[in-house]
Amino acid sequence: MSDVALVLGCGIAGLFVGVFVNVLVVRGPGNRSFAPPWTRCATCERAPSAGTLLPVAGPFLMDGTCGRCGMQIGWWQPLVEVANALLWMIAAVRFGASLDLVVILPFFSGLLALSVIDLQTYRLPDRINLPLLIGSIPLIVAISFIQHRPGDLVWAAVGGLGYWLLLGAMWLVYPRGMGYGDVKLARVLGLYLGWISPVLILYGLLFAGIGGSLIGIGTLIVTRDRKRGFPFGPWLAGGCVLAMLISERLTRNL
Repeated sequence: MSDVALVLGCGIAGLFVGVFVNVLVVRGPGNRSFAPPWTRCATCERAPSAGTLLPVAGPFLMDGTCGRCGMQIGWWQPLVEVANALLWMIAAVRFGASLDLVVILPFFSGLLALSVIDLQTYRLPDRINLPLLIGSIPLIVAISFIQHRPGDLVWAAVGGLGYWLLLGAMWLVYPRGMGYGDVKLARVLGLYLGWISPVLILYGLLFAGIGGSLIGIGTLIVTRDRKRGFPFGPWLAGGCVLAMLISERLTRNL
């Protein structure tokens, strides 16, 4: 498969997987089942027509509302699908046609779902956070042994434990600065960053801190409310993704 075909294929597949990412976003914060029928409506449980599940175009086919109950469809849902496609395409450029890509793609989609939920609710639900961690471990173990890289598992474990302890210490010192969901998210972030290179943990946290600080300053300037908080999970996730995507450059001289 050529590089162009791989990137385009990942982009198309990422659009369709983005539909399920929206299912996670809509149903994740509560206790609703993730099982089909998968509908874009946040309230209606009846199965939609097949056309309404098309990525990006689905909401327009539904005229922006659920044809079953009339509920307004979130304007952000097509954006999530496009964002997922872009993440998959960028990952394909970075990791190529490798087994690493197999585990990176669902990881990026999971982080996207958690980030959107955190932006909307200021929470990182365990029913997505924990399965993302548990599901990643056997994949990373299997790929590491298939590629004869068992030593990478040690750094993955060190990364997951180290990042969790680091953010846990920060949370204990200043619990208002982040939620404990961010601390739990650090486990899977550190797992992947350590698996690629343990030094990426520091870069991931650095990028997250810079992004979060800029948003915090911008929020303060706009609202003039020093007590107004903002979700840190998306910046942790974004810092991790950025560190992974440019990891070759960051670790070139190591």
